[in-house]
Amino acid sequence: MGSPEPAVTDSDPEVAATVRLLHRRRGWVWTTVISVVAWVTACGLLGSLAPNASGPGLAVAAIFILLLTAVAVVALVASVIDTVRLRRRDAGVRVQARHRTAHYPARAHAYSYPPRHRFTWAFSWVMLAILLGIGVASLPGVVDGVAYLAGAESSSAFLPLSYGQDCGRSGCSTVTYGVLANGASVTWPDQVPLGQALAVREPLWNWGYGSQMIDGDGTAIGTIIAGLLFNVFGVFILIHLFKLARRWLRHRQLGRQMAGVTRLPGAGRPRWLPGAGRPRGYLGGPASMRRRTSASPASPRSMLHQLSIHQVAPAASQEAGSAGSRCMNSPLASPSMITS
Repeated sequence: MGSPEPAVTDSDPEVAATVRLLHRRRGWVWTTVISVVAWVTACGLLGSLAPNASGPGLAVAAIFILLLTAVAVVALVASVIDTVRLRRRDAGVRVQARHRTAHYPARAHAYSYPPRHRFTWAFSWVMLAILLGIGVASLPGVVDGVAYLAGAESSSAFLPLSYGQDCGRSGCSTVTYGVLANGASVTWPDQVPLGQALAVREPLWNWGYGSQMIDGDGTAIGTIIAGLLFNVFGVFILIHLFKLARRWLRHRQLGRQMAGVTRLPGAGRPRWLPGAGRPRGYLGGPASMRRRTSASPASPRSMLHQLSIHQVAPAASQEAGSAGSRCMNSPLASPSMITS
């Protein structure tokens, strides 16, 4: 006879809950780190390259920074709460849960599929969507900065109407509100006489950060640097999104293949073949525990059903080919274990 089963199995509810908690905490920590780095980068760029920024461009930047702040605070609080909950669990349960926990690499956390914890994974993509939005909004600033240095922007007349105060890291400065010849309301970053038309460069792409008026080569260079940095972040996020789509499609295809191999003729749902074991990550609930630990003897009908499985399985594996046979006999072929 084989050795008895250990006291804590793969279906132990305490260990399973601790594994889920470990995956959830890792997702919160990953989101916290990325959002804090993005927040510091955005604030640093705005403070150093555009300390006196004003107008719609500043409003767009402020909205994205507020969103990043909210995401960072929520993720940080959730990380602390999950850490406290982990420390309250039994030490032996934590050790066994860590041995059963397999995390995706940190650099592949966003595009790995299926996710270990769906909610934190989705929340991390909300944060990445905010960064992608910053990259999209900063693209007009890059275009306008390059156009200003190249002299490609068209000239227009700016009519100053009123003054205002704009405060930043370097203190408060006076700005001038007015309209262009085409009727667009803009903000000039300096103080100019009211009522006297001023020749300015009209933005080539008046949207997002491009709606910020450029009053010199220094402002144009700063706008280009900041925009390119956020555009690089946006490109990386798009690459991650492409990899995520590929892995999702691969996961769906393998799931359909395994369903075809393990589904028996006339059966209502897929059945795992004897000897193949449950896929890693399958955590049975209390009902499945009662079924496995029940001491009731097997009926003749159930014995015949098991025999039919042994008889049908070889035929199904031969029809599926060698690839299907590997998927059927190896527990590592479960869709929940695709990590590359």
